[in-house]
Amino acid sequence: MIKKSISISHIPNTFNYGSAMMAIVLIRELYRRSGEELNFYVDAWDEENLSRLRRSTGINSIFSDEDLTGDDYRIWKEKHWLGKSRRQKIYSLPSETCRAIRHRAVLLDALRNKVLGQVVIGGDDLSEYYGIRSLVLELTRIKKFSTAMPMILLGQSVGPFAPSREKLASYCLKQAAIYSRDDRTYDYCKSTLKLPYSYNSRDLAFLDLPMQDEEKEHLRLLSMYGLEKNAYATVVTSGLVSHYTQDTKAFLDNFERVFEGILSRDGVKRILLLPHVVRPKNSDDRLTNAMIVDYIEKKGRRDILDSLVHVENVLMPYEARILLGNGRFTVSGRMHAAVSTFQMGKPAVALSYSVKYNGVLAKGLNVPELVVDAQGTDKWTDYKVAEKVSRSLDYVEKEYAPLCFHIRGKVCEMKEIVGRQLDQVYRHLTLGIGK
Repeated sequence: MIKKSISISHIPNTFNYGSAMMAIVLIRELYRRSGEELNFYVDAWDEENLSRLRRSTGINSIFSDEDLTGDDYRIWKEKHWLGKSRRQKIYSLPSETCRAIRHRAVLLDALRNKVLGQVVIGGDDLSEYYGIRSLVLELTRIKKFSTAMPMILLGQSVGPFAPSREKLASYCLKQAAIYSRDDRTYDYCKSTLKLPYSYNSRDLAFLDLPMQDEEKEHLRLLSMYGLEKNAYATVVTSGLVSHYTQDTKAFLDNFERVFEGILSRDGVKRILLLPHVVRPKNSDDRLTNAMIVDYIEKKGRRDILDSLVHVENVLMPYEARILLGNGRFTVSGRMHAAVSTFQMGKPAVALSYSVKYNGVLAKGLNVPELVVDAQGTDKWTDYKVAEKVSRSLDYVEKEYAPLCFHIRGKVCEMKEIVGRQLDQVYRHLTLGIGK
């Protein structure tokens, strides 16, 4: 039998563990539904990222989209794309943006008639949080691709857009199938943007990862870091400090207070300081973690330092999930670290800088007490964030057993919804949008 092919985009970086988790789940589930007769062409940055995808999924038929486009596209990507942030790519010289548009046209020509369609793994790219120019470029790309082939946008948090850009979004997205990951996005796409192929779903990362349930891996990781199951709490900061506050000292002060508060909780002997994004450098959580540790050292806080397990090495996504799931609870500035904690049946307090936290976590899992609004410099003055985290942890401590029961039930609901979504996605790819 000749294998069919699917293009998957927005998975260049497996060192962002949350993005990688969504890609791993998607590839595994589509592969299973095809009877293991699919090739995948992805926009991974390099061979190292491809290798991590193959290892994480157990599937070898994952290839670079460069294999379809040839050397011209590869040379351009190496020169103008690899290792750059989203803003660097878009807010460079206008000529660079023109090159990006031209080479996306090269990719479209290569994919046309060679793949069943393209799946775009979501996040909040279709929003204004990361700049208007990048948004417009992505909207126009979706318009071009969805005209040429079935295009499916999965796990999306869309908008909100300024009124002046809502018409553009409606025009560019109307031929694509859009699967939301929260009710707000679904309502916005249906009622405001009037998009005909909008579907209500949930985040892909709520599904199980391969190897996450292997007991020997749990034991190995706990032993490696000197941890005891359920006797530590995990803290995930964020390399995106400026998304929260412009006052770095206040950021550091609040995390010192958070650590202090965590250590006062029943059953918590250690704090695992875990990065969830380690590349590219400008959003590497390890840089923020090192800054916090240095700050605490200079203040002579041996009580915190002696309890701290500082992870600096690179992990596979399933390893990060296992570590998150074996702790008593998590405090996280990365949404998907919170998702993984919940997925493993444990509570997480999420520090929010956008509407996605409210939609995916607070409303999606019905845990509004566990999402802290932390966007804005004023939120970090006078230890306000630390105080809110403390109140959330009071709730976790008081309601721990029934809260974990509630979380497990909601995660089962999420899995069922995402499973139905992927059944429909596979139909879209094989039969066409709307089928």
